Amino acid sequence: MRGTVRNWHDDAGYGFFRGDGGDDTFAHVSQLPKGVGCLAVGQLVEYDIGISPRTGRDMAVRIPLVAETVG
Repeated sequence: MRGTVRNWHDDAGYGFFRGDGGDDTFAHVSQLPKGVGCLAVGQLVEYDIGISPRTGRDMAVRIPLVAETVG
């Protein structure tokens, strides 16, 4: 999937992505590439959908970084 970072909490290590279809997906810092600890609101991201082992709900997984930021 492709989307943008809707919000990101650096101190807590999580946020939400807004997918191209308009759905919001939870994202956790553990799924970012090694050495990347934060994202910027509006940043483009690509991700797969997986299941959170903690909550059993959908979450973004395998998130390669796409560096562009949308307006």
